[in-house]
Amino acid sequence: MTLGQAKNIVRFLLDDKLFCDYEDKLAAYFDMGQKRIAATTDFIETEITVTVDSPRDVDLTERVERFYKLRRVEGGRWERLNAARVRLFEGEYRLICAVFPHDITAHTRDGYLFEISEAAQTALPYYVAAQVSTAEHDLRYYQIYQDEFAGILENVDQANAIGRLRLHPFEGVSL
Repeated sequence: MTLGQAKNIVRFLLDDKLFCDYEDKLAAYFDMGQKRIAATTDFIETEITVTVDSPRDVDLTERVERFYKLRRVEGGRWERLNAARVRLFEGEYRLICAVFPHDITAHTRDGYLFEISEAAQTALPYYVAAQVSTAEHDLRYYQIYQDEFAGILENVDQANAIGRLRLHPFEGVSL
């Protein structure tokens, strides 16, 4: 789904005046929603390969663009130093990390493709409609949209638990 398609769904969910009143905030709402989904339910995973000759500390925030958290390490012996740093001993390692999606701003084109799974993308318009409804203090519609958003994410989470994994490989990195 593109950002433009998602905006059209939000326009359908809200009346035109309300949509137009909040149109300048939609990018921020879509950005918050996509990042929330990516951080809680539908992780965007990437991997890097690291080869070391001797023990080496690796700061993942320097090696992985938009690093969120380390998911797992495959290879030899290693130690976690903190949430973003590991000590690798000799050998070749595959580090699988969750990353945040790119920022959605007011300058993001309507043709932008969301970076979360297609199943999770269907939740985004409901998230945005809920945020607009909250701003308008209409909790009835907020609850309806928030329930739909949560229901879709629950289904995505269950599908992910079954084992669906999306990897976006990076080139190998040697230290």
